[in-house]
Amino acid sequence: MRNFCGIRTLESQKTFFAEQTFEEIESILNRIINEIDKICEVENFEEVASNLLQRIDVVTNLSSSQVSPSYRIH
Repeated sequence: MRNFCGIRTLESQKTFFAEQTFEEIESILNRIINEIDKICEVENFEEVASNLLQRIDVVTNLSSSQVSPSYRIH
């Protein structure tokens, strides 16, 4: 497993999942990390990242959230 915050968090919660479920989640998380690694290598990374964050915002609606902006990641 990579030394990544999401992987460490998942590992710390392993006891809450059935083994097969844990392995599926781990596999999906690793695929996501691999895709992010590929995106980071793209020449126009900033544009791609901006577009991705906008798409995530459309789904999550975080930009219009009443939560203090200091708690937001993006």
